Amino acid sequence: MRTVDCEKTIERLAGYLPRWPFSIQSQTDTEHCVALAFNGAAWLIQSPHTPKHRIHKTEVNAICDLVSVLASAMIAQEPDLLCFHSAALEIDGGLVLFPAVRRSGKSTLAAVLMARGAKLFTDDYLPVKRNPEGIIVGRATGIAARLRIPVPETFPDDARAYLNAHPGPANKQYRFIAGPSVAPARRQLPIRSIVLLDRQDSGKANSSDVSESDLLGRRAYQNFSRGLLAGETLSLLIQLTQTAPAQHLTYSDPSEAADLILDGLPRVANITPAPVSFPEPGPRPDAAHFSPNIPYKSTAFARLRKAGEVWVGASCNGLKLLKFDAAAVGVLDLLEDPITPEEVVHLIWDAYPDMDPAEIETNTFQILRNFLNVGFIARS
Repeated sequence: MRTVDCEKTIERLAGYLPRWPFSIQSQTDTEHCVALAFNGAAWLIQSPHTPKHRIHKTEVNAICDLVSVLASAMIAQEPDLLCFHSAALEIDGGLVLFPAVRRSGKSTLAAVLMARGAKLFTDDYLPVKRNPEGIIVGRATGIAARLRIPVPETFPDDARAYLNAHPGPANKQYRFIAGPSVAPARRQLPIRSIVLLDRQDSGKANSSDVSESDLLGRRAYQNFSRGLLAGETLSLLIQLTQTAPAQHLTYSDPSEAADLILDGLPRVANITPAPVSFPEPGPRPDAAHFSPNIPYKSTAFARLRKAGEVWVGASCNGLKLLKFDAAAVGVLDLLEDPITPEEVVHLIWDAYPDMDPAEIETNTFQILRNFLNVGFIARS
């Protein structure tokens, strides 16, 4: 990172990145991924990882943005990483994830858990990958927790005491929390549980199980990477659903929620996940235009996995994570053997005689065109 006239900000940088070691050098020609400049009134961020320059009027907001740019740079440098928008804390020898949902209170709950002995890996983004043993691990960022101000009235006394004992940089919007409960950057641990937070205005904290299918549906589009192919991403997510049981936690009081989490979450021990692989990317099997009277058949790329109320798969070129509803999957099932689109329409009309045949044809042909475009079907 290159800085210009940011001496005071650099002095305070450890308050934002307490467990992310860094060194300061003067007038170096080292290549940088982001530049931070201060003109006495505002901070400017420039980076090839942002579409345009960014200007901030407070140091806290500038550093918040800077951290997101550094995350993008890290992903570009390590393209095999998958990142989750999630908080993650070390509890009982493994990581518990709290996926990002707006106003769910994940950072507040993270602060309470830190006050009660849990180690913070992140409260924003979590780098994830398979280790050499094939286990999915999360990696600590070394960044302080960030609380939105004001803290809620339900913030417990022990958490307030921890917050006051470990003050960090703050402005009118945010306050950072450092202290010994922030794990060192790049420390790795297996992911043991996932907690989907649902904050309410009132009511006792309670939890319920989340199925593997529902968890996959929630996580499939709550991650980001630069280099992972869609099939590899799905394979990793499916393994995670098999090895990290999920809970849906409804709560109003963060202290009650923290107690429920620390009292014990379900975990899967010594499980060997059922391997799920997707075909290697390749060219589209059939580049010809769609024809209603020519037989088509599903291809090897047509591999789908149920994810809640939808099914997910990977395009033949490996670049797109695809989502289909039950109607589309029903049409695809009819193409295990060669069949023309017109015959598919007749089969559906026989099954649903009360439907408008013209509507059946329009919808079916559109579904088949979509499958053809992503390589899921080809002329027989």
